[in-house]
Amino acid sequence: MSRNIIVEVPYNEASHLRDEWEQRLIGLQEDAAQLEKAIAAIDAQLSGQLPLPQSVSIPASSIKSNKRKKGENLRTIKAYLDRVGATGATAADISKKTNLHISSCNAVLKRHSDIFAKSTKDGLWRCRPNDEVKIKSAA
Repeated sequence: MSRNIIVEVPYNEASHLRDEWEQRLIGLQEDAAQLEKAIAAIDAQLSGQLPLPQSVSIPASSIKSNKRKKGENLRTIKAYLDRVGATGATAADISKKTNLHISSCNAVLKRHSDIFAKSTKDGLWRCRPNDEVKIKSAA
């Protein structure tokens, strides 16, 4: 049984996402090579060719971490608010729909006032129009 996975991302995020996935793939390939060496070493030890070591090292990147990469929360919130458009959303709604903790959402929304704006009329967060967004130069 095969399943198709469709990933929808804004055009401007697609290149960044591809690069990030490629880096993850390279890291996983390196981890796989290290694990294959460790398995071969253990097989050799079990067959009596080598003495058993005191400990076996496992690649650190194979241990799952809940830490998100730098800027990932910002990209997630921006993509969500781009989807809802002029409708806007509360910080609680953003948190629920993006699976981010409410404190992380609030921190990102407040820190990036050049990208997000909270309406004084209805209290909903929206992305600022592109002509209002200040472009930060990479100097």
